[in-house]
Amino acid sequence: MPVDLAIDGVAEFLDTCNSTPAAWAHEAATIHYHATEGRSWLLTLDGTGAWPAPLPHDAPPPSASATGTAEQLLLFVWGRRTLGDLKIEGDQQVFERLIAWEPEE
Repeated sequence: MPVDLAIDGVAEFLDTCNSTPAAWAHEAATIHYHATEGRSWLLTLDGTGAWPAPLPHDAPPPSASATGTAEQLLLFVWGRRTLGDLKIEGDQQVFERLIAWEPEE
């Protein structure tokens, strides 16, 4: 898969499928997604919902992070790859809760 297509796909998924005003029912958390090709994203999960954004350079340490190629990240967010296919750091349970989460609006 072309890198630019995969990067756009991850960004679009986070903006459309992981963006919601439905309250996150767990302790507030942040997830950093890092594509080895150089692009990164931040997903904030808290009582106001889930909000993706480009990862700022001065971002505090995340609750959890996932690193892989842009294609691996895209396949992961679509459920076609597992946590074991990526380099995961931090609290893996944050990812498990996000995967299981079905927000109600």
